[in-house]
Amino acid sequence: MNQNLSSFQFESSVLWDTILENLSAAAEVETSQAIAGETQGEERIHQCGRAAGLADFKAHLVHLRETALNNMN
Repeated sequence: MNQNLSSFQFESSVLWDTILENLSAAAEVETSQAIAGETQGEERIHQCGRAAGLADFKAHLVHLRETALNNMN
């Protein structure tokens, strides 16, 4: 797939930093809830999936940015 990654080719961005920080914080909350003693069974599985989804989405955004920056040079 050939994507237009030009929107990821910025030098620095407070918005970008804030998005990544919030994704990390949300993943930490979901992970904490998943491993909490009172979380059991399917609820634990659901929380783990939420945490993994947030981590995967963050990793995907970071990958797009790295790809865009590498293509600039």
